[in-house]
Amino acid sequence: MGLFYNIFIAVFSSIGAFLFGYDSGIIASVITMDHYKAHFTNKSTIQGAVVSTFNGGCFFGALGAGWLNDRLGRKRTIQ
Repeated sequence: MGLFYNIFIAVFSSIGAFLFGYDSGIIASVITMDHYKAHFTNKSTIQGAVVSTFNGGCFFGALGAGWLNDRLGRKRTIQ
């Protein structure tokens, strides 16, 4: 495979980690916006549901990626 492939996989993985952190920051800032508060009111249960849904999606995505990796292999899962 070579050096280029290894560098590509490392960059691809680090971009994924960066985007996860970026999305977490976006969720935190969205729940403080006036438009969000006007639409959903300022209930802590709704805010908790929004944030936990984001984290739950991450959990199920990682769970599905493991199964998909076993089923299709690493190369096909990343592609």
